[in-house]
Order: sequence, then structure tokens, then C-alpha cells
Amino acid sequence: MSLETQIGLMTVPQEFARLCTALLVAEHGDDFLPIDDDQPDAGNDGYLPAEKRMVAMHCFKRVQNQGLDNLIRRKMVGDLGKAIALKRADAWEIDAWTFISNYPVSERLASELVAIGNDAGIRVSWVGPAELALTLQSHPNVHARFPQLQVNDISARLGAIQDGVVGLARDLKPAPIDLSGIPRTPEQQASLIAARPACWEYLLFAGALVQGEEALEFDFLDHKLRIAPEREALDFHTTLGTIRSTFSRASGFVEPIDRAFTRDAQEHAFGRLGEHGDVLAIQHLARIVIDTYGSFLQAAEQLRSIDPPQLLRQALSLALQFLDAPLASIRDFISRTVEEVDRLPEHLERGEPVTVEIALVLDVDQEVLRQYRAEMERIERKIRWRKWSGLDPDRR
Repeated sequence: MSLETQIGLMTVPQEFARLCTALLVAEHGDDFLPIDDDQPDAGNDGYLPAEKRMVAMHCFKRVQNQGLDNLIRRKMVGDLGKAIALKRADAWEIDAWTFISNYPVSERLASELVAIGNDAGIRVSWVGPAELALTLQSHPNVHARFPQLQVNDISARLGAIQDGVVGLARDLKPAPIDLSGIPRTPEQQASLIAARPACWEYLLFAGALVQGEEALEFDFLDHKLRIAPEREALDFHTTLGTIRSTFSRASGFVEPIDRAFTRDAQEHAFGRLGEHGDVLAIQHLARIVIDTYGSFLQAAEQLRSIDPPQLLRQALSLALQFLDAPLASIRDFISRTVEEVDRLPEHLERGEPVTVEIALVLDVDQEVLRQYRAEMERIERKIRWRKWSGLDPDRR
């Protein structure tokens, strides 16, 4: 799972504020004035005197709320309103205002905030999880203070080949490599890259897949057992919107896989016949697989955290079942790839031809999809009937 995704999953406001403050201090030093988060701050979470910029920080306590524009708007407009009030009261000199969150801001809401800020003479900007991830990666000393991100940041670990493993490999002298299995640690990967024995590209790819899958195993078990650490009772329309948006997002997870597994992309990663592959391209291909796997698990967690009204329970259950097939496809792909690669040393020792099929197609359970669509049509009919009869769709 990418570092951006990990930041997006933060649900403790104090911890998120601590991360933002650490990054702002790392970027601006003493020029940034942090405001004590435990005291009333009137919407001011930090201030940059040189830029006359006020900062507001926010993360939701529920991940699913990140998809609700009305809640995001309420928070952003409210905090900007506080900044405008402070400016008009001459409490702070404010020429600019930045909203830092661990979720993205829609274009519609962004344009509205800019217009409100312009009317008050304040330049409005915002920073999301993508920008926070990039800044965090450029400050290792800050990264070390947040081990929960470091442990779970699969993309960063897979991408660390550029700064760590490649550097080690450059300094290592080729040595006999134990080809009894795939490399499961950075040290084993470094030795593999240094020596580059026959078919090292496939060994490296399988090792990256295994490490990524293992890091997300608890998340998969939660999905398999339909466990949610905490469930929230949402109203009918919020629940329906969340189910639809999550289902739609999950359908879009397929595109990166389709792009990554073209013939040209694989040839670039694993090399043409008689040529070495590309280390970073191999790691990138593995990262796409693991990030897609993590995205499906995140979507499933978002659905499991909802306690739905009675009318939407079947739709929620079917949406969760829909995620089972693509998750199984990725797990089967990893298992099949590891099994084939694990047999490579034996084939090489016998002088047998070696072939490894690298093909991933995400399955869709057509019957579950049919049932989901039929259930959504039934819900639409129920909504129309309840509106006509005056019944509350939120009835549980």
C-alpha cells in the first residue's frame, strides 16, 4: 500500500496534526509557528509570519467520511470563515490560508473556497495526501518519528530499491547465490541484484510480491471474516452514496493492472531474450499489483465500517461479495508466480528450458454483479414507493 494511501487511512486527528506540524517545521524551520492543538485555536493550527499564511489541519475520524463532499465543505468553509474573522478582527495578519488534509478536495469545492477567499483578500490553497507523502519521503528524520507509516508503507519499501538496495548491490561483489527460493528480505534482494544469476528478474519480482502480500495479510483476514474495528450507523442517503461511490471506485482499479501487464511493459521490466531486465521497472510492476490489492482491501474496509439501514443491507453485502473475486485473482496470481519461480533453480540445474507466465486478469463474479444491479433497481423502486407513501427510508 502506498505511503499516500497510508496517510489517507489515518483517523486520529492528534496524530495527523503531529505529522503535519513535523513536516512544516522540517520545511520551514523556525519560520513556522505551531499552535498548541490542545488549546482553543479559533481555527489556527499554525502560522508562517514571512508569508502571513495561516494553516488549518484536518482528518476525519471515519475513513468513509472522506467521500462526503457536504462534510468536507462544512469543515473547509468553517475553518476558512474563522481565518476571515481573525483577519477582520486584526488578530492575525492573514494574506494566505492553507488547508491540510489526508483526503482530496473536489474541483467544485476548491473553486468555491478560492472565490470565498478572494472576496476576503486571502489566497486559498490546500495540501492533500499525495503532497504530504512526497514531503515525508524527502525528510527521513521526520519519517523515522512515525514508524506506523514506515512499517506499512509498502510502496516506499518497494521503491527503496533506488536508494538502498541498488546502492548495496553496487558495492557488493558477485557471490554465490542461494537459489533455493525467492528473496524475502532487502539483503537477499541486494545480493541477487549484485550477482544477477540466470532468471534473477523473476526471483526479484516474486520476492517483492511476497513481501507486499504479507504486509497486508491482516487486512485480508479482516475482509475474509468481515471484521470491522468500528461500525457507524449512517443515514439512508449517505449509505447509498457510499456504496455506489465505493463500487464505482473499485471498478476503476482494473485499469492500472491492464496498463502494467502489456507486452511492452513486461519486456521493459524483464528484458528481451538475452538481455537483463530493469530493476526499477520490476519493482514498479510489483508495486502496481500490491497497490491495487491494497486499494481493494481499503474499499472493503470502508464498506464493512457501515451499519446500514435495513433497506440497504443486501446491497452492502453484495458490494462486499463483488470485491471477493478480484482479491482472489490477485492472491492466486501471486501464489502461482511464486510457485513457478520457486521451481526455477531446479529447472536451471537440470538444463531444462525455463518459462514463467506473468499474466494477471482480475476476475468479476458476473452473478454477484447481476444480483447487485437487480438489488439497486429494487431499492430505487422502494425509494419511489416510500416517498409516495410518506415512509422514512432510514427506518431500521
